[in-house]
Amino acid sequence: MKIRFFNACLHKYIAFGCTLFLAANVHADEPLKLSEALSKALTEHPQLQSYPYKLRALEGEQLQASLTPNPELGVELENVLGTGSRRGLEAGQLTVTLGQLIELGDKQNQRIAVSKQKHQEAMTNYKIARLNVLTDTADKFYQVLKWQQLIAWNQQRAEKTSDLLATIKQRAAAGAVSNADVSRIAFQLAQVKLSGISFQGELKKARYELSQMWLAQPNFSHALNAQQAISIPSEISWQEAVNQAPNYLLLAQQVRLKQAELALAQANNITDIKLNAGLRYDALSDDSSMVLGFSMPLNWQDPNQGTVAMADAKLAGLTQQQAVLRRAIRAQAASIHTQMEADQAIALTLQNNLLAQAKQMLHDSEVSYQNGQISVLQLLDAQHALFNSQRQLIELRISQQKNLVAMQRLTGRSLVSNLASKRD
Repeated sequence: MKIRFFNACLHKYIAFGCTLFLAANVHADEPLKLSEALSKALTEHPQLQSYPYKLRALEGEQLQASLTPNPELGVELENVLGTGSRRGLEAGQLTVTLGQLIELGDKQNQRIAVSKQKHQEAMTNYKIARLNVLTDTADKFYQVLKWQQLIAWNQQRAEKTSDLLATIKQRAAAGAVSNADVSRIAFQLAQVKLSGISFQGELKKARYELSQMWLAQPNFSHALNAQQAISIPSEISWQEAVNQAPNYLLLAQQVRLKQAELALAQANNITDIKLNAGLRYDALSDDSSMVLGFSMPLNWQDPNQGTVAMADAKLAGLTQQQAVLRRAIRAQAASIHTQMEADQAIALTLQNNLLAQAKQMLHDSEVSYQNGQISVLQLLDAQHALFNSQRQLIELRISQQKNLVAMQRLTGRSLVSNLASKRD
């Protein structure tokens, strides 16, 4: 009885485990959308996970900058342990004072301003890191799409070449063509299959590179292709976007930080004062009195002149970099925009003209070959023309998507997110 009960329980556990395994496999075979890839990367990418701790540390620095100096308690005992009438403690004078350092030159607010600018710089760095993660993920997603499409394209090429090989073999058996034609087509089919093996390896690599954006295995069946026609941004729009480019904004933020640091260095040149007040008790006369004090350092020379000069030089350097960076970003954006326009023109020509002509040429070549009017080499040339045009169109469309991602990385415009929401 116990053995049968144990076996029944074992079968239930095995069935339950198989159900979980199958459920996991079903989940693993689901296609991956671009929006899902972006969401996973934002949630799991290690670079983004460290920023909350950096921001908390800067918040602590900001709190420290807002603190004012604490008061100081001073105790002095004079005229004791001497000789004559001052031996022992009988003639001692006890003075208890409370001192406070008074900061001049608005140092506290300047420290707070520096810490706030550091926090803002960290936030800008986080936005740039977030944008880089988004664009890197989108770029790797389109790389997976590229190899998926090329594998499908290569399979069609293999099927077409295999059908041609079967036809050539039939004609060779009938004595209509030579065995050299059969060998030539067989070699062509072997090359196509070899390309398929290479494409599979590239796809596997691209899948791993994509899934590493969220530190996981590539547990998706395929990247979901929902490509649409790319709308090229107008020249005015990308020129305006240059002014909001993340790297340009970061440099502007760094300029503001250096301005705050220069203001703090200049404020530190202003001498602080220290006020003291307290009570003094004279044990010999049994009298007490108030004690008031004032002290400040004597700055015979500027104690902070090196720091001020250094901050001023850094500020001037960053200001000069701003102008250079803006021109560089504008040139890069213009280059990407030009490439996008060229790719679009080529893609439209391929799709509307060359593909149709290549299909017609292949059809006419197949008829001519059947009639013995052309050689097998001419037929293969017609096939190559069609398949090369198809591959060129696939790579151009992927290039358009990647150029759009590159434009977003450069300008900070939410192009990837908008595309993801529209398509998915």
